Amino acid sequence: MKIVIHPKYAYLSDFIHRIPSLFEQEGTIIYVGRNLIKTFDVEGQVLNVKRFKRPHPLNRLVYTLFRPSKARRAYTYALRLLEKGIETPEPVAYILCKEGGVLGWSYFISIQVPASYHTLYEISQGPLVENEDVFQALGGYTAHLHQKGVYHKDYSPGNILYRRDCKGVRFVLIDINRMSFGAVSLRRGCANFARIWGREAAFRILAESYADTLRVDRERCVRLVLRYRKTFWHRYARKHPVKFEM
Repeated sequence: MKIVIHPKYAYLSDFIHRIPSLFEQEGTIIYVGRNLIKTFDVEGQVLNVKRFKRPHPLNRLVYTLFRPSKARRAYTYALRLLEKGIETPEPVAYILCKEGGVLGWSYFISIQVPASYHTLYEISQGPLVENEDVFQALGGYTAHLHQKGVYHKDYSPGNILYRRDCKGVRFVLIDINRMSFGAVSLRRGCANFARIWGREAAFRILAESYADTLRVDRERCVRLVLRYRKTFWHRYARKHPVKFEM
């Protein structure tokens, strides 16, 4: 078993070392899916513990010998984002458990996001007039991410948290183990919005705000964003119900 703990949270070492043995029976479940996420209150600190699904046999070998695990990537990417001034839950530790010499369960531990943050799912079907500020802010925020060379490969409503405060709309990125770092072209940048839920009018707001922040042609951005949106969601709708107006 390999455990890496951020020096700031060395005082939680005893709890972190016990996570693999207590995770199944303890903690509060907040998400069940491909992975399992629980929260734990430890010494007054609420921790988010994400247990990644065991990789299939080939990937167990790949993650053991050639490629960083999802848990390790989540930890290192969080550090990189914070260095760039991009908000994401503060990383605490990651754990890699081996079974027969290859990767089995793995865990990423971070500070739990405050309850004042919401997912974009909550406004995808709401009145646009009440949430125009969020979509406009998200367009500019995304442009700043791309200017900093940050590209979230799963830029979807559940992975972009927001809240309104006295300074406007703030965002936090989560589920960050699938990211790339480097120059982002305009086409690739516009394609990044495709997975977001919302009506076409919301995407127009996103595209115009994105263009204004980058100081590029608005109409071109709108065309690209709507094209990528249409392609993604029409393909998605062949197999799944879509819960907002296409």
